[in-house]
Amino acid sequence: MKILVFGRNGWIAGQIHPLLTRVGDIVYAASRLQDQDAVSAELDAVSPDKVILCAGITGRPNVDWCETHVEETMAVNYYGTLHLITACNERGIHITNFATGCIFQYDDTHPIGGSAFTEEDIPNFFGSVYSRFKAAVETATKSLPNQLLFRIRMPITCDSSPRCFVTKIANYNKIVDIPNSVSVLPDLLPLAVEMIRSGDVGVYNLVNPEPVSHTQILDAYAEIVDPLFLYNVMDMAEHNTVVKAGRSNNALCTAKLQIRFPGITIPTAVSSIRNLFERNMPALRGQHIPRSILVTGGCGFIGSGFVRFVKSPQRKPISVIVLDRMDACSSRMSLHDCDVTIIEGDIADIEKVSHILAEHNVDTIVHFAAQTHVDASFESAFAFTETNVLGTHKLLHATTTAPSVKRFIHMSTDEVYGETTDHTSGVKEDVFLQPTNPYAASKVGAEALVCAYQKSYGLNAVIIRANNVYGPGQYPEKLIPRFLLRHQLGLPLQVQGSGHQTRHFLYLSDAIRAICVVVSRGLSGSIYNIASKDELSVLGVAKKIGGSTVSSVHVSDRKFNDQRYWVDDQKLRSIGWTQETSFDMGLKTTREWYATTELISYWPSYKIALHDLD
Repeated sequence: MKILVFGRNGWIAGQIHPLLTRVGDIVYAASRLQDQDAVSAELDAVSPDKVILCAGITGRPNVDWCETHVEETMAVNYYGTLHLITACNERGIHITNFATGCIFQYDDTHPIGGSAFTEEDIPNFFGSVYSRFKAAVETATKSLPNQLLFRIRMPITCDSSPRCFVTKIANYNKIVDIPNSVSVLPDLLPLAVEMIRSGDVGVYNLVNPEPVSHTQILDAYAEIVDPLFLYNVMDMAEHNTVVKAGRSNNALCTAKLQIRFPGITIPTAVSSIRNLFERNMPALRGQHIPRSILVTGGCGFIGSGFVRFVKSPQRKPISVIVLDRMDACSSRMSLHDCDVTIIEGDIADIEKVSHILAEHNVDTIVHFAAQTHVDASFESAFAFTETNVLGTHKLLHATTTAPSVKRFIHMSTDEVYGETTDHTSGVKEDVFLQPTNPYAASKVGAEALVCAYQKSYGLNAVIIRANNVYGPGQYPEKLIPRFLLRHQLGLPLQVQGSGHQTRHFLYLSDAIRAICVVVSRGLSGSIYNIASKDELSVLGVAKKIGGSTVSSVHVSDRKFNDQRYWVDDQKLRSIGWTQETSFDMGLKTTREWYATTELISYWPSYKIALHDLD
């Protein structure tokens, strides 16, 4: 049996290829659907027994593309598809059309949880260019005697293709929570090939029984595949503001398909998806899956935020060990409600670190521990070298005798770039580093060691460079909590130098989400910037906190104070992160935390950090 396949470079064709080779000789079409004369000529030249249509335009990255490319979409999905189907009919050639079920929408007759759409139902969704052309072709050709038409919906496989529905929604920051029929292709394509072989005709809903919601899919994804995965839900009103085209939501009836295969039980969508996740975890995401994490500096500000997220109730249980020296800025209270192992110790203690890695079978190290206060680095520069450089070096070396460690995440800073002088674009990760203070220089040294161990020892290491992170639980030596607390106490806000220096401020939860994305999806040997859209001067922050009449006083500036940092985070965004919290929203939450929290229970000597700078 000779089978002519249109769409050789398409995802569906790639999925079905191994199955088709068992039933016939495959020829991939060289002609394109929009060239109708070439299509007719190829049909005559090849003279196939069967034609399979997997070609079509779906849009990149989604169907919104079709809204602004109507003519291209029409040429392929309407005129080209119609021509191929009718040309096959005229020649008596059996054609299988892998079409779509995205031509229906829940309505009064077919509500959510009610009757599903059958093969006899007429399309009722025309909210997108893509769906309108698909519905028109089905309506025009469904009665032709030579066509087998499959309605596929939200196809899912065990690979990480961008066409896989799980890959799509796992990379969205927000989803809608509506049940839909889906097509788990490993379950359904073998059935489709059998129907092609036997010459079936007519329309079939090629979906799994029982619709599944986006949240059900992603909850299973977080439970089984990615314990650091997080998603947010939006309502349809918000959804409609971020898409150009409407989206089809429906449930398709599978009774006809199940009658066709009485001896086969087609698994429900939920059970099939869970089974795919359980059998193909690495293949689905292709990245690291942490099971036992050592968090250095885990009682500090960002480190404790990361631990709280990992140990939140909706996450898959995961072992977390915190190693912290318990300096003044650390606090056990920040983890008082977390089921974690806290070990007081220094990252420079190789023997202790090695023991922890072995005893807890650590597979992931997330390294936050560092001296980070720039002002202090001018007065105690050697302490910064000892902790940030030598401490990181010893921690890295401990991994060389710990075969369980599969991933090392190093938390760095945007200050390694030095002052931004090019104001036309943000700094990318591959530029030359020009630190201007001892703190930034020590972080450059630490990064160099991470890169060396990645190259020399094959360590799976990733570096993160973040903007200024703020939020609840930050020790008040840093700008925002210091300003908030001094304002609460009626003290003037002390502004170093002119106060015109600007920084980008990133809320804690956004930083944690970015770190989680990098832990699970970041490429080994890569560096990722985390950037905020909120850029404010020091004076601007003071006014946000105390109003336009805030009491402030200018004091001596640092020995050198970078006027601006501006980084580009497109690389991070490409693996699934965006900023969600505006500065005003984050500041409101932060202000409330400092106003209502008994700070002495976090840091007994926190008031020392509020002293006058002069």
